[in-house]
Amino acid sequence: MSIRIQIANILNTPLFVNSFISIDLWSIVHFLSGFILLTLLIYYFKHSTTMHFLITFGVLVLWEAIEFVFYGIIHSPYFVGEKISNVVWDIVVGITGATLALFVNKK
Repeated sequence: MSIRIQIANILNTPLFVNSFISIDLWSIVHFLSGFILLTLLIYYFKHSTTMHFLITFGVLVLWEAIEFVFYGIIHSPYFVGEKISNVVWDIVVGITGATLALFVNKK
């Protein structure tokens, strides 16, 4: 098994899961993705805060669609099937990271 697959398997480790919430180690990656993306948008693109959030949200949703394609259609070993609650929480966690970025980078 390659090191990349081993790392992906580790990141799939659940941290908190119930019928409504699904948080795993990938959530850290999604949080940082939202934080970094919004920070980059603030510094390099002079749009409104609303536009920055919409772009960030769009990228997070697009990433979840890409994950579905790689798992469901291409059958990549780096992706696992996710419940809809995990997909939703990946986006929520990413937006939470973006919200923190907004406060950290407030001018």
